[in-house]
Amino acid sequence: MVTSRSKVKKVVVEGPLAPFLDAFRADLEERGFAAVTRNVELQHMARLSRWLAAEGLAVVDLDEEQIERFLA
Repeated sequence: MVTSRSKVKKVVVEGPLAPFLDAFRADLEERGFAAVTRNVELQHMARLSRWLAAEGLAVVDLDEEQIERFLA
């Protein structure tokens, strides 16, 4: 018997966005995103959450200006 082993690693989100991880993951799954794509989106979330923490920002501070700073 051959067992396939997923190469998709579990994404850990720390920082201000951490409380939203499970709901975001579930939403992506419900919308039919493939596991690999969900993983990429969760990595984006983790990166944004780390940036927020490093900048001393909370979720409520995340506005268009802050998003532009993050993307720059």
